[in-house]
Amino acid sequence: MDAIEVDPDGRAATAQAGVTTGEYTRRVGERGLATTFGDTPTVGVVGLTLEPDAQIGFLFGSISMGQLLSLPMIVAGTVILAVAFQRKKPFRSETATGERRP
Repeated sequence: MDAIEVDPDGRAATAQAGVTTGEYTRRVGERGLATTFGDTPTVGVVGLTLEPDAQIGFLFGSISMGQLLSLPMIVAGTVILAVAFQRKKPFRSETATGERRP
Protein backbone atom coordinates (compact mmCIF):
# COMPACT_ATOMS: atom_id res chain seq x y z
CA MET A 1 0.00 0.00 0.00
CA ASP A 2 2.90 2.36 -0.53
CA ALA A 3 3.34 2.46 -4.30
CA ILE A 4 3.77 5.71 -6.19
CA GLU A 5 3.33 6.00 -9.95
CA VAL A 6 4.78 9.12 -11.57
CA ASP A 7 4.04 10.25 -15.15
CA PRO A 8 6.41 13.16 -15.81
CA ASP A 9 5.14 13.65 -19.35
CA GLY A 10 1.55 13.93 -18.15
CA ARG A 11 2.72 15.92 -15.10
CA ALA A 12 0.74 13.67 -12.75
CA ALA A 13 1.35 11.15 -10.00
CA THR A 14 -0.76 8.72 -8.00
CA ALA A 15 -0.02 7.29 -4.60
CA GLN A 16 -1.48 4.51 -2.48
CA ALA A 17 -2.79 5.10 1.03
CA GLY A 18 0.39 4.13 2.91
CA VAL A 19 2.61 6.78 1.31
CA THR A 20 3.78 9.72 3.43
CA THR A 21 3.93 13.24 2.05
CA GLY A 22 7.71 13.26 2.50
CA GLU A 23 8.15 10.11 0.44
CA TYR A 24 5.74 11.41 -2.21
CA THR A 25 7.54 14.75 -2.43
CA ARG A 26 10.94 13.05 -2.72
CA ARG A 27 9.81 10.60 -5.40
CA VAL A 28 8.01 13.13 -7.62
CA GLY A 29 10.93 15.53 -7.18
CA GLU A 30 13.26 12.90 -8.63
CA ARG A 31 11.14 13.03 -11.79
CA GLY A 32 11.17 16.84 -12.03
CA LEU A 33 7.74 17.48 -10.53
CA ALA A 34 6.86 19.54 -7.45
CA THR A 35 4.20 19.35 -4.78
CA THR A 36 2.71 21.71 -2.18
CA PHE A 37 2.34 19.35 0.76
CA GLY A 38 4.05 21.62 3.28
CA ASP A 39 6.78 20.78 5.78
CA THR A 40 5.46 17.73 7.65
CA PRO A 41 6.93 14.73 5.84
CA THR A 42 5.48 12.14 8.24
CA VAL A 43 1.82 12.84 7.41
CA GLY A 44 0.21 10.26 5.17
CA VAL A 45 -1.24 11.41 1.86
CA VAL A 46 -4.60 10.05 3.01
CA GLY A 47 -4.58 12.57 5.86
CA LEU A 48 -4.77 15.36 3.30
CA THR A 49 -8.10 14.12 1.96
CA LEU A 50 -10.02 13.73 5.23
CA GLU A 51 -13.22 15.66 5.66
CA PRO A 52 -14.31 16.82 9.10
CA ASP A 53 -16.84 14.71 10.94
CA ALA A 54 -19.88 15.93 12.86
CA GLN A 55 -17.98 16.33 16.14
CA ILE A 56 -15.41 18.83 14.85
CA GLY A 57 -16.56 19.67 11.36
CA PHE A 58 -19.71 20.80 9.66
CA LEU A 59 -22.80 21.00 11.85
CA PHE A 60 -25.59 22.76 9.97
CA GLY A 61 -25.13 22.92 6.21
CA SER A 62 -22.02 24.98 5.64
CA ILE A 63 -21.52 26.13 9.27
CA SER A 64 -18.50 24.47 10.85
CA MET A 65 -17.72 23.89 14.51
CA GLY A 66 -14.85 26.40 14.27
CA GLN A 67 -17.25 29.10 13.08
CA LEU A 68 -19.69 28.26 15.86
CA LEU A 69 -16.97 28.43 18.52
CA SER A 70 -15.73 31.79 17.23
CA LEU A 71 -19.19 33.36 17.46
CA PRO A 72 -18.80 34.59 21.11
CA MET A 73 -15.61 36.45 20.19
CA ILE A 74 -17.30 38.11 17.22
CA VAL A 75 -20.23 39.18 19.40
CA ALA A 76 -17.90 40.50 22.13
CA GLY A 77 -15.88 42.49 19.60
CA THR A 78 -19.03 43.98 18.11
CA VAL A 79 -20.28 45.02 21.57
CA ILE A 80 -16.94 46.65 22.42
CA LEU A 81 -16.96 48.61 19.16
CA ALA A 82 -20.57 49.71 19.69
CA VAL A 83 -19.85 50.96 23.21
CA ALA A 84 -16.73 52.79 22.04
CA PHE A 85 -18.65 54.59 19.28
CA GLN A 86 -21.48 55.55 21.65
CA ARG A 87 -19.09 57.13 24.15
CA LYS A 88 -17.69 59.47 21.47
CA LYS A 89 -14.69 60.30 23.63
CA PRO A 90 -11.43 60.66 21.76
CA PHE A 91 -8.66 58.26 22.61
CA ARG A 92 -5.91 59.90 24.61
CA SER A 93 -2.55 58.46 25.45
CA GLU A 94 0.18 59.33 27.87
CA THR A 95 3.88 59.24 27.17
CA ALA A 96 6.39 57.70 29.56
CA THR A 97 6.92 61.13 31.11
CA GLY A 98 3.22 61.61 31.82
CA GLU A 99 2.59 64.04 28.97
CA ARG A 100 -0.92 63.66 27.54
CA ARG A 101 -1.40 63.59 23.82
CA PRO A 102 -4.66 63.63 21.84
